[in-house]
Amino acid sequence: MAVRDRAEGLVERSAAVVADRDRLLGLLEQCTDSLSRTPSLARLPSRRLMVVGDLHGHMGAAEWVARHALAAGRPDVVALGDYADRGDRQLETLVLMLGLMLELPGSVTLLRGNHETRSMASRFGLEEAVLSVHDREVMDAIYRAFAQMPVAAHRADGVLCLHGGIPGGARALEDLSTLPKGEEEPVDGTAIEVLWNDAEERAGFHAFNRARGVGQTFGLDASRAFMERNGLWLLVRAHQPSEHGFARLHGGRVVSVFSHPGYLGGGTEGSVAIVGTDRTVRRARIRAGDRAIGALSEPTL
Repeated sequence: MAVRDRAEGLVERSAAVVADRDRLLGLLEQCTDSLSRTPSLARLPSRRLMVVGDLHGHMGAAEWVARHALAAGRPDVVALGDYADRGDRQLETLVLMLGLMLELPGSVTLLRGNHETRSMASRFGLEEAVLSVHDREVMDAIYRAFAQMPVAAHRADGVLCLHGGIPGGARALEDLSTLPKGEEEPVDGTAIEVLWNDAEERAGFHAFNRARGVGQTFGLDASRAFMERNGLWLLVRAHQPSEHGFARLHGGRVVSVFSHPGYLGGGTEGSVAIVGTDRTVRRARIRAGDRAIGALSEPTL
């Protein structure tokens, strides 16, 4: 089957699932079961990665990701969370990403972001969108799926992916692998920081995140110490929009990626990070609505 046909088929099936309560509940149950078998720190195979940042209900960006993920020879996908809230097609975007995980088992890893919680989804749009077409049972099933998502992913050659940032209380990767799962609202301080922490381009370690009122910010010394202690050469995280949807920090060892183009009505671009097995990191710009399968490469930023 041609890539375009396969991608369009997945999009059509996802739309049908969104409209059918019983099929949607079945999908959510299947995904929850699959996610529950993945530890809090997912282990990634030593293959090229396409790392996806915040989508926030941008269906065009999610379709772009699906088309490129389904192409032959394309990289594995690691999505860093925040699939819904704020966008205009929130449930559709979430269901498409869940469907992509089932379509490509072992090649798509969905991580939890700070918006994969009851407190955020009930405030920023997802719950309202779901309850406008379905009942509370569907929303509760979504929360159960969120609660089983891993919070970080590690590739053995030294790549760590997560939504927010390095937590102040963690020294080793094992501290992430033992974080509890199954909670609709994380209460573990380290888990909260993994989801909420922000990178700052400064010297120093951790400081209270005044802008958000939750979590911490981390500077160059924090990332350097954690990465050197754990044999990491790259940290890819999301959580913070930027002009190009892609930013290098801390001497290039930390990359922030954001995949929702035009976030909150602004002129920002959406991007993904392409992480090679040869220690290269490139940006690929998301061109929502463009059905061509591009080269997944942009000029280095």
